[in-house]
Amino acid sequence: MLLPRSLRLTVKGSRSFATTRYASRQPSYTCYLSAAYSPKKHRKTPTQDPEVPDTGEDAFFLTSMADADAVALGVADGVGGWSDIGVDPSLFSRALCEDLETEASAIKNVASRAGSPKSILERAFTKLVESKRVEAGSSTACVATIGLKTGTLRVANLGDSGYLLFRPSTSPSTPKSPLFHASSPQTHFFNAPLQLSIIPPSIRSSGHLTDHPSAAAETTHQLQHGDVVCIVTDGVTDNLSPESIASIVREEMRVCGAWTSDPSPSECTPTLPVPPGTEDHLGPGVDALARAIVIAAKKAGWNTANEVPFGREARKYGYEYEGGKPDDITVVVGLVREVREEGGGGKGEGEVEEMGGGGGWENKARL
Repeated sequence: MLLPRSLRLTVKGSRSFATTRYASRQPSYTCYLSAAYSPKKHRKTPTQDPEVPDTGEDAFFLTSMADADAVALGVADGVGGWSDIGVDPSLFSRALCEDLETEASAIKNVASRAGSPKSILERAFTKLVESKRVEAGSSTACVATIGLKTGTLRVANLGDSGYLLFRPSTSPSTPKSPLFHASSPQTHFFNAPLQLSIIPPSIRSSGHLTDHPSAAAETTHQLQHGDVVCIVTDGVTDNLSPESIASIVREEMRVCGAWTSDPSPSECTPTLPVPPGTEDHLGPGVDALARAIVIAAKKAGWNTANEVPFGREARKYGYEYEGGKPDDITVVVGLVREVREEGGGGKGEGEVEEMGGGGGWENKARL
């Protein structure tokens, strides 16, 4: 069975794609973050590299912000077509995520215009272009910030990566499905997403797609206790429907105690107040959720008899397509918990929890 690694790495400088899950205690909310990934090239067993996660052509970042009451997270998916002319698509997506983390971590006011995900994306892309660190490449991007004092989620999404927001029921009138919102992909035409690009002058007339960060779709949500945010590359959404992901979220949140399903298994409510000892299970529960989504997407992608969202979309455009769509898969998950207790007892601001790694590593670091 595929066992993709959840994020268990020591923070080193500004390595946006080599960070770790942490619980950031703030006046109003706690946000548990985790990431899991599996590259397309590894059908069954992903590599375990403590220096640079093997995300294939994908990349991701997680970071606290200079505004101590906020975190930023996101993914980028390198456009694979560049490999046809000898360009490594991962160089662009990884460099973009490095610059996204640098820009986000410097924000002192997450509610400001400069603190918006679109502004962060614009500055990061401009920095990448001007640095000339990458000669050519393209990627999609989905960038989010979470204000932990206000519970405000802001997202900028460009292309066919995206995000999903899940919310447990709080009253009998709430729909049974925990799916609250799913972003819509942005495409020029079938299988051609909007993308940020660096195109060398020698090939600028060859039809390569290029878009500006200003084209990113912006959304804002007021988060509630028990909400789960999933930011994913299209290796997830091409192979799993939003409702399939919702089922995974419901089950994993029930198992770790973040949601309860009494009396009906199909209707989950957020657990509040948190039962004694439950908090100890929430971090590992978010880890398990990220892994479970990757495992499900990987299985669906390699199933030649499976019907997946990508295949259904292809048939709309007159293409014959059967089975799943093998691809790089990256998932970043956040669980939001309302802080009701007074005083201390929790971890300090931005502190990383100590935990055993998927490859036998342990780490304790501070963002």
